[in-house]
Amino acid sequence: MVRIMAAEFADKYIRVNAVSPGLYASRMTPMAPDEPTSNMKYVHLVPARRAGYAEEMVACIMFLCSKGGAYMDGRNLRMEGGRLLTLKGHIYSDE
Repeated sequence: MVRIMAAEFADKYIRVNAVSPGLYASRMTPMAPDEPTSNMKYVHLVPARRAGYAEEMVACIMFLCSKGGAYMDGRNLRMEGGRLLTLKGHIYSDE
């Protein structure tokens, strides 16, 4: 979707990028690992061995809005601490 929108608006030089967060504390992802709705129980599987910080997400978005990101278009930046690098196509379970 991001690449399609970037291509669609390229002639107007409207850049379209996306940020895909991993594990971050939010109302959707409570921090307590024993909370039934929390995905924080999977934080040990993240190579960074921690959840992301809001400041890191803000810094990424500020980069996209700055001159540093001015030539970036049609990209999806994964802010997930390397989690997708370790999946190797496997689905992990708690069992």
